[in-house]
Amino acid sequence: MKQSLREVRLCSIQDVIELFYRKKMILLRLCGVGALSAFFFLCLKEPAYLIEASFKEQAEVSGSDGRDLVKQLFSGSSPSSASQTQSLMMSRTVLRSVVEKLGLQAELRSGSLGMRGIRRVANIIRADRRRRARDLELFRFRDVFYEGEKPLDLTFFFNDPTHFDLFEGEKKLASGTVGAPLSFTDGRLTLETVPKILKVHKKYIIRLRPWLEVVQLLRKKIRIVAQKFNPSLYDLTYLTQDREGGILLLNELMAQLQNYLRQDHHLFAEQQLSYLSRRQQELFSQFEEELKAQASYQSQRLADRGCLHLSQELQVFLTSHLQMREKLLALDFELRQIEEGRILQERSPLSERLKPMYAELSEWEKQKDLLEVSLASYPFLQDPDAAGRHLEQLREEKKKAKERLEQLQGKIFDADSLAMAWAKNIQRADAQDSLAHWIKILSAREKIAEERLFCKSAPPSEFEGIDWEASRALYKDSLRRLDESKVQLHAVEQALQQVQLEDAELGCLASSLKDPASQQLIASADAIYRQLKEDKYCSVKETSRWKEDLALQRRLFKEHLEQMAEVEKIHAAVLHEKLEMLQQIGLDCLHRHISLLQDAIQEEIAKRRLELSEEKQLLEQQMADLRSQLASLPEKWYGEQLFELKSKSHQMIMEAVVQLVETKTISHHLHQIGSKPVDAALSSFLPIFPYASLTLCLGSLLFSGCYFFSSLLKEAARGFSMNGEKLRQLGLPFSGFLSSSSDGCCVEHLFGTDIETLRSVCLFADGLPQARVIGLLGGSGPDFSFPLAELMSRLGKKVRLVRADFSKTFREKDVPGLLQILEGQVFQIPLRSAKGFDYLPSGGYSPFGTELLQSAPFFSLLDQLKA
Repeated sequence: MKQSLREVRLCSIQDVIELFYRKKMILLRLCGVGALSAFFFLCLKEPAYLIEASFKEQAEVSGSDGRDLVKQLFSGSSPSSASQTQSLMMSRTVLRSVVEKLGLQAELRSGSLGMRGIRRVANIIRADRRRRARDLELFRFRDVFYEGEKPLDLTFFFNDPTHFDLFEGEKKLASGTVGAPLSFTDGRLTLETVPKILKVHKKYIIRLRPWLEVVQLLRKKIRIVAQKFNPSLYDLTYLTQDREGGILLLNELMAQLQNYLRQDHHLFAEQQLSYLSRRQQELFSQFEEELKAQASYQSQRLADRGCLHLSQELQVFLTSHLQMREKLLALDFELRQIEEGRILQERSPLSERLKPMYAELSEWEKQKDLLEVSLASYPFLQDPDAAGRHLEQLREEKKKAKERLEQLQGKIFDADSLAMAWAKNIQRADAQDSLAHWIKILSAREKIAEERLFCKSAPPSEFEGIDWEASRALYKDSLRRLDESKVQLHAVEQALQQVQLEDAELGCLASSLKDPASQQLIASADAIYRQLKEDKYCSVKETSRWKEDLALQRRLFKEHLEQMAEVEKIHAAVLHEKLEMLQQIGLDCLHRHISLLQDAIQEEIAKRRLELSEEKQLLEQQMADLRSQLASLPEKWYGEQLFELKSKSHQMIMEAVVQLVETKTISHHLHQIGSKPVDAALSSFLPIFPYASLTLCLGSLLFSGCYFFSSLLKEAARGFSMNGEKLRQLGLPFSGFLSSSSDGCCVEHLFGTDIETLRSVCLFADGLPQARVIGLLGGSGPDFSFPLAELMSRLGKKVRLVRADFSKTFREKDVPGLLQILEGQVFQIPLRSAKGFDYLPSGGYSPFGTELLQSAPFFSLLDQLKA
């Protein structure tokens, strides 16, 4: 269905351009308003530095076994952990710690608003020109604690750069020092640093804001975003004008998060341990009765067998039996070695004990052989018959002692004999030990007596009873004394040769002869000799007398030396005899040691044989007892297996609970130690570029563009004014355009296109059949009604022009007019005459023009004008 002209709305570029030209001034004013608004918008935010840091979060490990734990340990964090980390960082607990630690509650109340605005504008311009803003010189606080709900204004009055007084209003609260903690009524704080330019004796007002307000502000400024390719790493950004404070804030935020995770882990571990302890108590109470029964059973087993479990008892029995069997075989082997005489060929306890004894015996025999070679032996004693009788007596006494010992060991005795009478008075064991010891002594004496048959003479009685060490010590001492005697004898012989020389000086002999008599004689002779040499002016008589005295002293000294030589020779001979006796005594000591060692070896062998026999019998008896006890073990196996099954089930339950608790605790601990800063906070060198020029342009374009777009929409909704192009597109006749020179009633003549356009209109109106009304669409263009009426009148038409434009300006001569007729003020039509036509003016301004044109008087007026 074809649309009517009322429903058709056309828009062209020409309409937009015309709309722009109509609204051009308004758009220019709106551009200025937009630029100014954008400038004010820029001034709302001061240029800030971008502080960046990164934090790593370790994923919490959860799993039922070690493989899941390792798998999750090396995997990234999940989205839930990411949101958890962000929530923890933005929590009140963490942020409050940061706020109190860095003293963010305290801020300096700046000066006037105008100065702050000028400073902010200067910083914006400097940032837009890619220059650094001036660093803020602020009061920095630490450890600020204030829990008030309303801001608190404190006044700092500095007496000098490091000391100040704190006031609240006019009330002095305290005095403090820069860098030292300060407590007051409502809280505490520490002023860490002051600005470089500090005015002394000036009041600075510091406002302490509630910590919750500061926390909310930090939540808005701090941004935490997980990295796209590594969700376990978080990028922290913070915009601030204070570079140093921003760096401290992000670093402290990450440190406080670590502290919170550490404290949370400690609390979590304590709760897990408490749960584990409670669960253990529950399981233990369930297993208590069975444990009591098992404890009673095991106590009885310990009392009977000394073992807790059947396996231990069986192991003890089998081990004991095996050890006894191995020991029995070892005993048989050692007994066979003793019987065959292969004691030292195999390693055994007896051989270990006998090897040192044989080594010692070999050493003593070597010493004996060497000593015998050095002695001059004689074939017979001075009295060989007496020595032989002594040897036979010793052998007979030894034989009787052995018979007595055998009687005691075999329990065969005669009450009349001496040994039996002795056995009645003391214990038999002591008697056996005493007889064995006496036999050893007799054997040693026998050996010595046999060796003395071939010695030169018997040793003196004063050397009887000394041992080998004492004889060696005496021998060494005698050798030393013999050497000293030889040295002294040689010195005396040398002195005799010196004395026989007449011109020899005797004083030089004082160093070799140490006895007092020699020293005295040497001193007297030397004094006379020196006096004789030194006194040159004495008389001949005195010289003769001194020579006689000197000769006398020489003779006496010579006789003394001869006597000393004889004494030393006698002394050397005595020492030679003593050395020979000591060698003989040493030989006797060696014989005694050798005899005792041989007896000890034989005694050890006999003792070991007896011990092995007794031990073998005991082992055979023990092995028989063990075999009898092993027969009762299968009955106890059933009870232990049942209890072990129950205990394993409870143990598995407990291990599962412990593993679950430990896995959760370890995962929590790994999350705590693995969550740490990766990159410390770092500030940008320049503040963020404000894009001031672009913002001003966008602001101006935004305001003007919004207004122009809204105007365009309104015009499109209302409909654009018709033009020639639209009329042609609609298929309607179009005569042309009129310029502004055809506007108004005072136009004298029309020229050019304007008159051609009006002619076309007239011809078109004249060509219409029964044309009564012609509608002219001119929009807000020129008022061409008067030229058109004039032109139509020249065509011989009767023209009456009615001016119904109640909204335009009017002149006083236009009253009365249409308005007065329609309102009933004038009853006659006040027509005015023009160039060939009549016209009725509007008669004034009226806001109800539309209603007046639709009223009945207006239509009756038109009928009157047509008549």
